[in-house]
Amino acid sequence: MAAKTALQYFEVAYDDQKGACSVTHLSDRDLVWPIKTGRSVASVWPEDMTFSMNPERPKDVALVDYIHNAEGFLLASPRLATFLSAQALPDVEFLPVTILDHKKRISAKDYVIVNCYHVVDCVDQKSSDFKWDGLEVPSMVVKRMALRADALGKNDKLVRPQFVPGKTLYRSDLRDALRAQEFSGLGFSRELFGDFAVYW
Repeated sequence: MAAKTALQYFEVAYDDQKGACSVTHLSDRDLVWPIKTGRSVASVWPEDMTFSMNPERPKDVALVDYIHNAEGFLLASPRLATFLSAQALPDVEFLPVTILDHKKRISAKDYVIVNCYHVVDCVDQKSSDFKWDGLEVPSMVVKRMALRADALGKNDKLVRPQFVPGKTLYRSDLRDALRAQEFSGLGFSRELFGDFAVYW
């Protein structure tokens, strides 16, 4: 059951687009870890957050629906953000950021980080292969992840598994809906790169 449940969920991955920009780190990194651990930050989000285009790719400036970024966030265009907002997903916020080009000029002001803080204790610890990181607030370092079917309900289309920072899972029906829209730059890891034995 854990294996079947895990295979119903996917992670977003960047589908490389020729000429598309990528960006580096968020301008104020104090809020990176709270986002990666599934906390709401909208109430303290600054108005002047920026991403800068990657200096190692000076010719890549095109803006796509999902912009690859060093933080691993879902950095979404207005079209992608509007679509996700219409899905009525629980515990999701849209954090505005400005995209700066290679000369630090404004390239776009209407992109957002899609922050899911819908945290669910859904990792099947008996069936997964992981270790605790030993920190005061512990996190899992996961090699293979199984999910508990009994912990996931009909509204859990987009979830953050508890204790696994940086991982956001998209259920297959949400994945299918996103794929049907053909958002540029947006893919899913198992389809693009194979399984990597991450899921059972």
